[in-house]
Amino acid sequence: MPGVTVEAASPALIERVRSVVTDTEGRFTIVDLRTGTYSVTFTLPGFKTIRREGIDIPAGFTATVNADLPLGALSETVTVTGAAPLVDVQNTTQGKVVPTEVLDALPSGAKSLLTIVSLTPGLNGAANVGGSAGIYGNSGNLGSFHGKSGYKVEIDGMSVLNTNYVGGSVGVVPSGFAMNEVQLETGGASADSSVNGVMTNSVPREGANHFSGFVYSSGTGKRFESNNFDKDLEARGLRADTISKVLQLYDLNVGIGGPIIKDRLWFFDSSRFSGSKNQWAGSNWNATQGTVVYTPGDPGFRHEDLEDTAVRLTWQVTTKNKIAAYINPQRYFVYGSTNSITNAPETVAAWHFKPQSIYQASWTSPVTSRLLLEAGSSTLLDNWRLFPSRNENNFNMIAITDSSRGFTYNAPGTTYDLTNRSDRWAQRAAVSYITGSHSFKTGIQIEEGQNDIGSAVDHKIGFNGEYIPGMISFTFNGLRPTSITEYNAPFIQKSRILDLGLYAQDRWTMGRLTLNYGLRFDYFRGWYPAQHLDANAFVVARDYPAKTCLPCWKDIDPRVNTAIDLFGDGKTALKFAVGRYPQRYGADIVVARNWQSSTVQTVSRPWNDQTTYPVGDPRNFNYFPDCDLSNPLQNGECSQISNLSFVQGNIVERTTPDIDEGWFKRLAFWDVSVELQRELWRGVSATGGYYSNWWSNFTATDNTLVGPEDYSPFSIVAPVDSKLGRFSGATITGLYDINPDKRGITSTITFFDRERKQRNDYFAGGINARFRGARLSGGLDIGRRTDDNCHVVDSPGILRNCHTVTAFRQGAQLKFNGSLPIKGGIVLSAVYQNVPGLALSATYTAQNSEVIGLNRNLSACLNTNPCTQTTSVALINPNTMWENRRSQLDLRTTKLLRIAASRTLRINFDAYNLFNANDVLSQTTAWGANWRKPSQILDGRLLTFSAQFQF
Repeated sequence: MPGVTVEAASPALIERVRSVVTDTEGRFTIVDLRTGTYSVTFTLPGFKTIRREGIDIPAGFTATVNADLPLGALSETVTVTGAAPLVDVQNTTQGKVVPTEVLDALPSGAKSLLTIVSLTPGLNGAANVGGSAGIYGNSGNLGSFHGKSGYKVEIDGMSVLNTNYVGGSVGVVPSGFAMNEVQLETGGASADSSVNGVMTNSVPREGANHFSGFVYSSGTGKRFESNNFDKDLEARGLRADTISKVLQLYDLNVGIGGPIIKDRLWFFDSSRFSGSKNQWAGSNWNATQGTVVYTPGDPGFRHEDLEDTAVRLTWQVTTKNKIAAYINPQRYFVYGSTNSITNAPETVAAWHFKPQSIYQASWTSPVTSRLLLEAGSSTLLDNWRLFPSRNENNFNMIAITDSSRGFTYNAPGTTYDLTNRSDRWAQRAAVSYITGSHSFKTGIQIEEGQNDIGSAVDHKIGFNGEYIPGMISFTFNGLRPTSITEYNAPFIQKSRILDLGLYAQDRWTMGRLTLNYGLRFDYFRGWYPAQHLDANAFVVARDYPAKTCLPCWKDIDPRVNTAIDLFGDGKTALKFAVGRYPQRYGADIVVARNWQSSTVQTVSRPWNDQTTYPVGDPRNFNYFPDCDLSNPLQNGECSQISNLSFVQGNIVERTTPDIDEGWFKRLAFWDVSVELQRELWRGVSATGGYYSNWWSNFTATDNTLVGPEDYSPFSIVAPVDSKLGRFSGATITGLYDINPDKRGITSTITFFDRERKQRNDYFAGGINARFRGARLSGGLDIGRRTDDNCHVVDSPGILRNCHTVTAFRQGAQLKFNGSLPIKGGIVLSAVYQNVPGLALSATYTAQNSEVIGLNRNLSACLNTNPCTQTTSVALINPNTMWENRRSQLDLRTTKLLRIAASRTLRINFDAYNLFNANDVLSQTTAWGANWRKPSQILDGRLLTFSAQFQF
C-alpha cells in the first residue's frame, strides 16, 4: 500500500526514530540503521496502526518486515511481537554476523577475530586453545576461504591493516570488547566491496542516553593445563619438558559509555590490559650462546604485553547530520614472535610496536528519506622496531645453520633493527538513493600506504671477539664449516601505494525477485622514490632512480547477484552470485619490484676452514674466515661468490611491459555461487550451496641467460624407511641441476604464464537455530583444489609434481557451536570443530656423492675438492600424505546472576580442548633424525576462569 509512514525506533539510534514512506508498490527501505533491536510502526490515516517489535538487525542484513493494515481508527494500535526473520531474501552476500552477545555466551577464549575461524566452516586459520595462540595470533590474521587467499580487516568500513605482506597484515590488535559485533564476508560481494578473499568489518560500541558498561577479567596458567604428552610424540623426538604449554594468560577489559550531552553527544570508552606467555614445543635456547656449539637449554617461549584504549564518540550535529569518531592507541611488545623446529629461540627478534594507533572519523546524513550521504577517513600508524629477545643475544652475533639438521642457532640470520613503518590511510564517500523497490549507490574508496623497512647491521663479531665487516652468516655440516652467506646490508627501502575504487551499484526488487548488479573500477599504483645507498662491506655505493608505476593497474569488475523469494513468504531464498575480483595488495607488490628485490641481495661462497692450510696451521678449524670477504673472487679459505652481480648492485630482475601497466593485468579470479536458504520452522533455518572460483593472470619468472638446455637431469634413491610409505627406497627422478658454466648468471624477467591454472570447487551446508533462549549454528564445508603449473621456463624440474589435486576429504571441515540455558541461571555452551591435518612433506639433503646420472659434481661445488655441497630434494609428492584430522571441543559453563534490572554478573568456567588432543600443528620437514619432530602441538586441556559484570 503506498503512502504508509514507516518508523523504525531503537535505543541504538541516537536520533531514536528513523522514518520513510512506502512507494507506489507499497515497499519501503530504511538504510544506515545501527545494529540493535528495533520496533517498526506502520501508520496511515483511516487504518489501524501496526507495530512490529523485537526485530533484530545485525550488520549487513536486510530484514523483511511486512504488515497488513486493517481499517480502523488511527488511535487503535495492534502490536505484534515475534521472532526476527532468519532468511535474508534480498542480499546475496555470503558470510555471517557474530554479535557480542554470541561471543559472551561461547567459550571464545578471547573476543578476537581468530574466534571467527572456529565458528565458520570452510575458513582456515591458526589453531587456538583458550587464547593460547597469543594476543597477535588471535588478532585476525585470517587464512583462506574456498581457495581464496588474502583477507581484509575493517573497522567502520575502513581498512586497518598495515601495508606488509599480501594486502597487509594486522598491526593494531583490534579489541573485541570495543566492538558491538563483527561482520564476516566470504563471497557474493557487491560492487561496493573491495575484498577478494575474506573480510571482517567490526562495528564499534556506541554510547546511549543512559550510562552502561562492563568489567571483564579472565586468567589461567600452567597449573590449569593438562599434560597431553604421549609416546607417539616422544617417538617423534619431542621431549616432555618442551611441549607447547600455556604459562600465563590474563585479560582485563573495562568499558563505560553514556551521554555527554543527552540526545546529542555520546561516548564509549573501552580499555584493555592483556598479557600471555607460552612455551614453544621442541624449542630450546642455546645454553652455549656465542660459541659454535648448540647446547639445548631453557625451553623457548613467546611473551606478549598489550595496553589498549579505544574511544568511540557519536555526535548528532543536527537531525540530518551525524559524526562518529574512533580513537585507538596501543602499547605492545612481543618477545619470541614465532618458533620453528628449524631454528633456536635466539634467532627470533622481539617486536616493539610504537607508535601504534588508529584514528577514524565518519559522517552520515540522511538528507531525505530517500537520499543518504556518507563519508569516512581512517589513519593507521603502524611502526615497529626489532630488538634481541634476550639480553645476552645481540644482532652482531653470527647465525649458524647446520645443514645436516636443517637447524639455525646462535643469532638472527637477517634482522631489522631500524624503526620500520607500514602506515595506511583510508577514505570513503558514497551517495545512496533509496525507494522501497529500488536503490542506487555510487561511491569512492581510497587507500594510501607507505612501507619503509631496513636493517642497520653492518658488522659481526667472531667467536673469539674478532671484528668482521659486513652482514654474514655461516653454514656448517655438523661442526664443519661449509659456506658463508653475505648480505647486502645495511639498507633502507621505501615503497608507496595508492589503491582507488569507484563503483556504481543498482538494486531492483520486482515481485519476488531482487536483482543486484554493479560495476567497480579499481586502480592500483605502486612506486618508490629515488634512493641512495652508501657502500657497505660487499657492495659499492648505489643510486636508484624513482619508479612511478610498479605497477599501475586498472580493472573493471562486474558483479551480478540475484535473490528470489521462492514462495513469497520471506522464508525461502534462492541466491545466485557471479563476479570478478582482482587480488588486493599492500606494499608487498612494490617491495617485490623495488631495487632490493630486483638486485642480488645474498650470495654464498664455499668455505674450506679445515684443509686450506698445512696441517698444524692455527687457521684450520678456527671458525673464522681467513680471507678477504670483500673480495668476491676466490682468496684464502673462501671460494668465489655465487653471483658476481651482487657486488655492483645492478638490477637483474625485470618485468615485461605488459605486466606492470594497463587493463586487466593483476592476478584475479571469477567467483560463482548458488545458495538455497530456507526457514524450516520458526527459529530454524538451513543453507546449502555450491561455490566455485578460478584464477587468471598468473606470472612466471625467466632467467633470460639460461634455458632448459642448460640443466642436466639426475636422480637419487630415497632413504629406506617405512615412515616414507610408498616413497621409501624409491628412485626420485625428474631432478635437474644447472650446468656449471651458467651458475650464478642471472638476468630475470617476469611475464604472464598463460599455461598456469587454479580452480576451487566447494559444497557447503549449514543450520542456524534459536529457540527458547537456546541457539545452534554450524555445518559441513567440503571442497577440492586443482593446481596446474606445467609450463617449463628454465629448469625442466618444474614438471615434477606440477599438477596437484587436494581431495575433497582433505578439504572438509565440520564446525558447530551453540548454547543452552538450563535452570538456576546456568548456561552451557560449546564449540566443536573437525578440520584437516597437516600435509606431510620431506626435504632430503642429498650429498654430492648420492647424485646419480649427472656424471659430474653438482654445480654448487665450483672448484672445491672434496665437494661438500648438497642439493635439496622433495621425497613426498604434494597432498599424498597427511597428519590425522584435528578435532577440538571447547565447553563453557556460565552462571548468570541478575543483581538488578540492568546489572548482571556472568561467571564463566571454560574447558578448552576437552579431550586433551595433542595434534601436531607444525613440524620439521627436513628429512633426518628430526623429520616430523613437532615444533608446535595443540595445547592440552586448558581451564580458564572469567567474570563479566555489565550495567
